[in-house]
Amino acid sequence: KIVLENNANPENVYWLLGSALTTGADNILVGTIMAGSAITIGHNNLICGDVIAQSSVTCGGVCNVGSGQVGCPITTRSSVPGVNGDPLIMGIQGQLFKFDGRNGAWYSAISAKSFQWNMKISQFEGCPV
Repeated sequence: KIVLENNANPENVYWLLGSALTTGADNILVGTIMAGSAITIGHNNLICGDVIAQSSVTCGGVCNVGSGQVGCPITTRSSVPGVNGDPLIMGIQGQLFKFDGRNGAWYSAISAKSFQWNMKISQFEGCPV
C-alpha cells in the first residue's frame, strides 16, 4: 500500500523495474510502470497510469489501463512537472522511498534507444527501518 503525503500526486508515482513484471489477477496498480523487458498484466486488472516496457506488454483477459477508468483516482495538474521539486514516491519490495527533488536531490533520464534509467540520490528522509 502506498500512502501519498504532503500533497503528492498519484501521477508522480513511478515503478522502475530492471527486468520483467508479471501480475496476478484482480489487482489495482497505480502509477507509471516501466520495465526493462516485458510486462504481463493478469486477468481483471485496473491500471491507473501508464505501462511502458522495452520489449512487450501483454494483457491476460480484461485489463483496463488509464487514469480515466472507473475506480482510478482523478487528479488535476496546475503546472507542468519538472525534475526539481516534484515528489517521487517509489516502492521496492515492500520498502517505501520518498524523494522531493530539493537541491537537485534526484533526477531520472530515459534513453529512447537503450531504455536505460539513471537516478542520483543524495539524501534519504523518513525511510522505514
